[in-house]
Amino acid sequence: MSANRTMTILFVCTGNTCRSPMAAAYFQHLCKAAEIDVAVESVGLTALDGEPMSKASAKALSHEGVDAPTSRSRQLTGDHVAAADLVVTMTQAHLAQLQQSPVAAPEKTFTLMSFVDRKTDIDDPFGGSVDEYSQCLATMKPALDALLEHVNKRLTEPAP
Repeated sequence: MSANRTMTILFVCTGNTCRSPMAAAYFQHLCKAAEIDVAVESVGLTALDGEPMSKASAKALSHEGVDAPTSRSRQLTGDHVAAADLVVTMTQAHLAQLQQSPVAAPEKTFTLMSFVDRKTDIDDPFGGSVDEYSQCLATMKPALDALLEHVNKRLTEPAP
């Protein structure tokens, strides 16, 4: 990988307290283990700025040996989308909402499950048990692994 090539991955969900921060934390964990230098962020389409990650999300990550992020929820802005190389949504509805917004960037916006060729969504575990959050993370893991391969390939390809 070229030392001056890097990527920023932006995960997007609704409130930025469950799915997108879990995906971002787990993906950052994968990148660190693979020694891939990427910036990973998460935001919400309707997030209230400053909310902590849900306790059940943090516990689900802990069960996987992943430290929960200390970051707080943030509302999606045009600057987030502009700075990202890839924008990864949790659902088809998130993707559609983004594509219809003034900050649309369809050439770099995908659903997480599209990285494993599925049109399924990552269901929102909000308010559920730790087991439901763990199941949510388990659903994401194959797609996050595939995303890691995609990012690694993009970073190691010769620059255009």
